[in-house]
Amino acid sequence: MSDDQHAEPTPPDTPSTAESPGVALGWFAVICSALAAGMGVQSRANRERDFEQGSAGRFVAAGLVLTALLVATLFVIVRIALP
Repeated sequence: MSDDQHAEPTPPDTPSTAESPGVALGWFAVICSALAAGMGVQSRANRERDFEQGSAGRFVAAGLVLTALLVATLFVIVRIALP
């Protein structure tokens, strides 16, 4: 028997969810991050990735669009509920 059988296994290399430095986040990632942050379920890793790679203008635009969609949805629901 060799001692290698009782050695602790090394954890496999996990791929990083962050993109390479200097690469801006795409619109889909920005919208997903804005939705997660709006619901209060944004992970620390994604928040740090957003601050490092994200563009403030994209997040502002995504926030405005998502807020407008929320207001429009609530408006439609109220109009349907109240004759």
